[in-house]
Amino acid sequence: MKQFIPDEIIVTAYKGGEELVVRSGGCTAGCGLCCEYMVLPADKDRPIPVEEDDVLIVYLDPRVRNMDTERWLDTFKWASYHGVWMWRDTGPPFVEVPVDARLSFRQSGDWLACRIDIPCDKLVRDADGDGYCSVFGTSERPDLCQRTPRHPLDVEGIKECTYKFDVTNDPKVAQVAVLRATYERMREEAEASERERGATAEPGSS
Repeated sequence: MKQFIPDEIIVTAYKGGEELVVRSGGCTAGCGLCCEYMVLPADKDRPIPVEEDDVLIVYLDPRVRNMDTERWLDTFKWASYHGVWMWRDTGPPFVEVPVDARLSFRQSGDWLACRIDIPCDKLVRDADGDGYCSVFGTSERPDLCQRTPRHPLDVEGIKECTYKFDVTNDPKVAQVAVLRATYERMREEAEASERERGATAEPGSS
């Protein structure tokens, strides 16, 4: 049974701090749609994949090289679950993608998003079609899975997604969005608590 799970309200800066994205809402356990693909930052100067030795080479944004080792290894693990292998040891960073994978690109400011439609091999679906992470709550689950989504492009095309995003270039507007999301969260929690008290009240009690 699908269940909505509220997540942290966070603000992430993009485009050198010029774009602020306020994420609110939360995940719906049993959805699993965002595990059906992955999104990586591609090199906007070399956006065309190159076929080589039965794989597609997709060059990544050069800023990927600036990732600290811990975050790189975590991202490497996440990509490997999708059958994608990342490299940055020598030369520009790139990924090896199965040649039959479906790729699509979308520009957002100074970020070129590459969507790769390969499901995570840790995603399992039950008889009702509900999807769950088979390594949730274990050390095998990448930290990246907890950090995302942070941008609308991360869940583009998922109409059922229960995360919400406010995008602005004004810090004051972002602050208002955080306050509004916080208020809505408190109101929803109060209403849920009231419903729970009503459900557990004894028949005939006042």
